Amino acid sequence: MIGPRQSERQVGAARRLVDLPMLAAPTPSELEAELEQREAELAGLRAAGAGRERTNPIRYHVSWLRRMIAHGDGLAQWRTSRGEVWAARVGDCAVVGAPGEIFSEIGREVRERSPFGTTLFAGYCQGILGYVATPEEHPHGGYEPAVAQRGYDHPAPFAPEAAAMIVDAALDALDELAGRGLRHVLLEGGPSLLGTALAAGVVDEMAMTIAPTVVGGDFPRIVAGPPLAAPDGVALRPHLLVEEAGTLLGLWRVR
Repeated sequence: MIGPRQSERQVGAARRLVDLPMLAAPTPSELEAELEQREAELAGLRAAGAGRERTNPIRYHVSWLRRMIAHGDGLAQWRTSRGEVWAARVGDCAVVGAPGEIFSEIGREVRERSPFGTTLFAGYCQGILGYVATPEEHPHGGYEPAVAQRGYDHPAPFAPEAAAMIVDAALDALDELAGRGLRHVLLEGGPSLLGTALAAGVVDEMAMTIAPTVVGGDFPRIVAGPPLAAPDGVALRPHLLVEEAGTLLGLWRVR
């Protein structure tokens, strides 16, 4: 929590769910025709003694085609994939996470239009749905806009408008955070996270519960990592102590 000895920094997080549209899926007849062609190609390579460096790319397509065919008529109704765009802020710095392999131009637009002084944009967050290309890249085809969806078990690539939907969701979340007045953050985690936060000097209070029971064994400390503020460690002073049913609940001020 932010204490009197540390300048106040607004902190917070926000999330947006987006149903990213996909292009129309191939028809069953198109899938069957491609599967027949791919299987014939694979059989020819195997008959010629080709190695996996040549057969594996064909098997990649064969596997996807069989999975899509198994969906039957329902494949045509699969037109969107839901993902989460999230944003977090600490003071005038913000981080945005998007659920996919996002083209860099999309992240750059978010950064340039962000209301914060510094904004970081990251893909591969909250799961990964696949490549999201810019509308300008779609006419050129290639792996990302036209083929990569097969590796993510999608029936078709994301539509060109998916890029703008991610930008809009990210900016909407950032605008919400910019309007908040939050000044405290609760940090919960294990010894490694606590050790990192203490070493960075961003912890102002620690809540510790002491339940005196002797159990024995070799247990780790509550903080992992190198020694803190050697040689004396991080000093704590009691702020609030409460005893309840033999358990001591403590709130300790750092520094």
